[in-house]
Amino acid sequence: MNERLVFLLLLCVAGVLWSIIGYWRRKTGEAAFAAARMADKAEERDRYCRMAVMAGHREACRMLCCAHPERYEDRQPLKPFKSHGIRMTFYGYYYPSRYNALLNDGQRAFCRSLYKFKEGEIHGIEFFKACMTALQADGKPYHVMFMPCSDEFKYARRFKRLDWYIATHRPELTSGLYDVDVCI
Repeated sequence: MNERLVFLLLLCVAGVLWSIIGYWRRKTGEAAFAAARMADKAEERDRYCRMAVMAGHREACRMLCCAHPERYEDRQPLKPFKSHGIRMTFYGYYYPSRYNALLNDGQRAFCRSLYKFKEGEIHGIEFFKACMTALQADGKPYHVMFMPCSDEFKYARRFKRLDWYIATHRPELTSGLYDVDVCI
């Protein structure tokens, strides 16, 4: 009987210690994540973010992935790649607005400009020019396709200025604006 009592007592002590360790681990993760969000320098932000990740903080894992997409993605912005034999590139990484608190200033600025493009406030010609320069398409004939979006009205609003730019300033390119039927 005495051995069982000692075993149960040790088991209870181990359980209490385990819960105390878990509590302080969570608190450490929260503190490190808060420090990462408040950090001014990128190196400091990364260090605190890594601490929070080691403590098991989920949002810190997302923040680290957003801060260093080059570590987790095969394709990089403005670096040409092939998909199914088609050369393509993209301007930057898009993050939904729910991740805005996890982004650095440069990523937030890019996302704001992208949201302005989506709303039709800016034309996106700079994005297009940078991508065409990265593809090294000078003088080569290309047919440009635009990514369909939520409905036909938004699709036309977003891409009609690019279609105009292609038709008036880039005679070697053809626009595929009306090649896509947007069905909801």
